[in-house]
Formats: sequence, structure tokens, C-alpha cells
Amino acid sequence: DLADAKPSSVELAVVEAVNNSIEHAYQSEAGNCVDVAFEYSVDCLNIKISDYGSPMPKNIAGKLLEDIAMPDSLDLDGLPESGWGMQLLKAVCDEVSYKRYNSCNTLSLSFKLAPASV
Repeated sequence: DLADAKPSSVELAVVEAVNNSIEHAYQSEAGNCVDVAFEYSVDCLNIKISDYGSPMPKNIAGKLLEDIAMPDSLDLDGLPESGWGMQLLKAVCDEVSYKRYNSCNTLSLSFKLAPASV
């Protein structure tokens, strides 16, 4: 039933988000927790990735509100090796949002599902 959510895109987005928690929120310090929660409904798959590390910088969080597109043509030699996380998440997810409540960071990823055929 999750085929409509593009399983490879879901996996890519979750791995990117968890890696961002480890690398940026926790500065790769071992022994910290990243929670991943999946909520499946008839028309949507929602995933929440939460950590208790440093908050996402406002300039990065602000990019979630912008229209971001991957480059049309790629000069592979000229591309930076990092810094593509927001573009990647926005390219594969239908919705991406971030909030910090108390000391918890939560990145929400949504994938729309096609209506079930009868």
C-alpha cells in the first residue's frame, strides 16, 4: 500500500533527516537519541523525526518556506559535497516542516498517497 508514497523517496528522506539530527543537532556526539514516528492514513504518510540537540538555524529553517528546486543541469565537478539536505527533502516530500518546542526539534515529512482504487 505504500507504493504510492515512493518507498525509495521515503527511505532517502528519513535517512537524510536522521543524519542531519546526528551531524548538526548533536554534532556527531555518540549516545544521543533520534526518534522516528510513522503515521499512516488513507491519503498520507506522515513521518516525524525528533531530537533534543541544537535547534535548526533560522536561515536553514527559513528555506523550508521557500520554493527550492534542484539544478536542471549538473556540473558534478562544481557541486559542493554537502548542503543539499533541504533541497533533497523538498524535492522528494510533498510537505516538509520544522518546529522546536521546549528542547525538542521535530522535522515533519509528508507524502501524499493516491486514493485506493476499488
